[in-house]
Amino acid sequence: MENGISLYELMGALGSDSFASTQRHVATSKGNTDPHQPIRRKPDVQLSEKARAWLTDKLQEAFARHGKIPLVYTENLIKYRKHRYV
Repeated sequence: MENGISLYELMGALGSDSFASTQRHVATSKGNTDPHQPIRRKPDVQLSEKARAWLTDKLQEAFARHGKIPLVYTENLIKYRKHRYV
């Protein structure tokens, strides 16, 4: 997790533009505009387009710095996990 992308960093950088719901609330001047509240109540909250672009940029930076796990390794992990927990 040390080399992962922080959701808190995303929320700090984008504020109410972090999630689609908080963007809507700002646009309508109704509801919650604090990006920390939706994530506490609803772990499957939808990222905004700005957040998707920010996250994509950060992931590309992390991949350039740390590399990627080859797909064959991740496929083997999935097979192992399915086999182990069946």
